[in-house]
Amino acid sequence: MLIPKDAESKEKLLEICGHKTVAPLDCYLGLAGLPFKITPPAMLKLAYWAQNQCSYQRAEDAISEIMHLRVNDDTIRQVTNFVGGIVFKNDCRRADEAFALFESGKIPFQKERKGVLYIQTDGAALNTRLKDEVGSTWRENKLGEVFSTDDIHFWTDKKGKRQHRILRKEYVSYIGSVTEFKKHLSACALRGGYGSFRETVILSDGATWIRNMAEELFPDAQHILDFFHLVTRRGKAIGSIAGKKSAKLLAVEELIGSADFSPEYDDTSYDPDYELARAADYKARGLIE
Repeated sequence: MLIPKDAESKEKLLEICGHKTVAPLDCYLGLAGLPFKITPPAMLKLAYWAQNQCSYQRAEDAISEIMHLRVNDDTIRQVTNFVGGIVFKNDCRRADEAFALFESGKIPFQKERKGVLYIQTDGAALNTRLKDEVGSTWRENKLGEVFSTDDIHFWTDKKGKRQHRILRKEYVSYIGSVTEFKKHLSACALRGGYGSFRETVILSDGATWIRNMAEELFPDAQHILDFFHLVTRRGKAIGSIAGKKSAKLLAVEELIGSADFSPEYDDTSYDPDYELARAADYKARGLIE
């Protein structure tokens, strides 16, 4: 609150405005102690539109058009980083707590629920502005997705073909090492019901780091290769000499149907026997088509 310094100023304020004191608008609205002098609901709205759009400038345009607020793109970036930092710290805390419980061996894995828990994970490289110790600006964003058969709606369409839609799923993302990412993934899996479902499936592109992580965290899970990589890898993995297809290659082609034969894909880390056995097992049980 601002108080006039002398009687003359006090009388002038009273004469002009009809007030004896003046409170700054930020204090009156309760914004004085808040970061950026923006209310928490407004900060969340700014952060939402920042992650919803492809750039901060596009977020500025969307906020102006939809919320009728004029906030420049630099302020939106700063608010988004602030909100994201709080969310990230909280996620890391929850992940550390869940992983400690996970590692303690004290979780009662009853496995009484019918159905399957699906855990899907992948990694993608992205370029950043920050250089690492060797001068590279590239990082890998690791992504995990968890859902179960309880979250899938099945129906039969008018042509008699079975359809499905995943109604609920949870994602976790981490830019950094698998050592930290696995904490977030294990926490997400526990929230999704890992240990309560009778079966767990790990779906991935067959990368070595994913397989090692899966065997460490979810040793009871079935690890199957996703359909796309099963198609693109089978030529190199199973082998075709002088255009002649082996018995294993023919078995895989029968399994995945009429997909095009692609022998040129190069990935020596892929184990065809490992993936073929699991894919055939799940097809026989009706879990995949």
